[in-house]
Amino acid sequence: MRSYSATIGCFTFMFILGSGNAAAAPLFSKGTAVAGVIAYQDDTDKNQFHYQPGRIDLALGVNLKAFKAQYWGIGPTHWAQDSSGAIYSIVGAIVSGSANIDITAKQRTELTAEIKKAYGVANPKLLPLSLKNVTVTPVLDSETLSLGKKDVTVVFPSIINFTSDFAYSIGTGNSLFAQVVGARQSSNFDIQPNPTFAVNFVGETEFVGDPWTAKISCDLSQVWSQIRSKFSASASLGWFKVGSLNYSKVQQELEKSKACTFDMKEGSLDNEKYGRQVFDMVKKIYEAVNKLAVEGDGFFRFEPNPDAGDPGGGGASATWPWSVSVNAGYSSAHFKQTIEYKDTVSYTGRFNYRIPASMVLAVSCNSATKSMFSDLSNASEACITQQKIDTFNARMACEAKAKQPKLLKLEEKLALGEINTAQYDRLLALYNRTSFCETFSPAAAEMGKVLPAFSGERFARIQSLTDAELNRLEAEALGIRK
Repeated sequence: MRSYSATIGCFTFMFILGSGNAAAAPLFSKGTAVAGVIAYQDDTDKNQFHYQPGRIDLALGVNLKAFKAQYWGIGPTHWAQDSSGAIYSIVGAIVSGSANIDITAKQRTELTAEIKKAYGVANPKLLPLSLKNVTVTPVLDSETLSLGKKDVTVVFPSIINFTSDFAYSIGTGNSLFAQVVGARQSSNFDIQPNPTFAVNFVGETEFVGDPWTAKISCDLSQVWSQIRSKFSASASLGWFKVGSLNYSKVQQELEKSKACTFDMKEGSLDNEKYGRQVFDMVKKIYEAVNKLAVEGDGFFRFEPNPDAGDPGGGGASATWPWSVSVNAGYSSAHFKQTIEYKDTVSYTGRFNYRIPASMVLAVSCNSATKSMFSDLSNASEACITQQKIDTFNARMACEAKAKQPKLLKLEEKLALGEINTAQYDRLLALYNRTSFCETFSPAAAEMGKVLPAFSGERFARIQSLTDAELNRLEAEALGIRK
């Protein structure tokens, strides 16, 4: 458990596209970026460049052919009941439509000029990257919304081509309100006046790499401690975004601190020449740390960066298309012992590589378009108004305030040896899926009866989670009978 304008109700839809060309392939190290587009030089034809769109402004009825959005829980609390009879506060959306898109003429002109400057090619040819096995994750206001829940519904082609119409439907399922709050950046829990519903895309393409092979040896506990200590000492709710400048220094810092050693068999660790390889090697190390999580959303999160890189002058360091976040729920001292990790990473010859999507489809909710929107919590107002936003932000602020002292207490228990790291993981995951401020207490006459999702007049039934109830949930999470 993935940027926008000031129009209320703006819906954003991010994705990666491609077309097929089996013979030609982009060079992994030969990339440059400008105007929200990344381009890679072809391995055989030096005049050919494969581009990955990063940001596109789309127009309803032009390249966005049709659009429809339903949402719930953005504003007052929206309740739903599961098959066990439990009632939860939920947030979600279903976005559907059809599109036919490409980069804009302005982007094409700026990219062509940058390629001419960076590579000295007089007449560069542009071809969209060919991607397959596309996967999507819904997001809200640029933050992960569904957290990989299994009830996310996706109707979307696994291979998408430019210039061809395609239909899509993305449903978040009933994402828990508590999970939506926990997925946000720790520095900003507020939804902005233009909340966006979006999807992050990741697709697979074939690259050709220069000879580059590294044998890695790391102590993953030191890796985590080093990167986490850049932010704050204690645990907190949400995620920290790792800036691109910090990320570019990570490999050198890991080596200097002896958290990792890198034995180069081919190539070098020169970021100017092999930036993509080095950056991706560090990503693999972070993913190894993620696998240590017993439960929950892991320690690192990788999402598409829609504005990846400034002009790179032909180098690879400007074309890192991932945004990286660190889970603030774990302190820098989470691991108590050495965790050995060894791997050999190679980018030599042809290989498949997954890259993130970075394209934006958007339509705002206003008097002309409100028929395309519906709020299942409030049928009288389709758009996301300032009042709804203020209500939702107040709910998120309550959740963050209620959980912070509990997280600090959890960290203290780990430091004192009262719980181990596996127990910490389970309790943190419990906190992230449990709402502390919004617990539903139905009337006796309604107990045992399946209730429809509702809000508004039932607001008085909302109460905060009691300490006794939290203790019971914690015991269940740890397998302790009380």
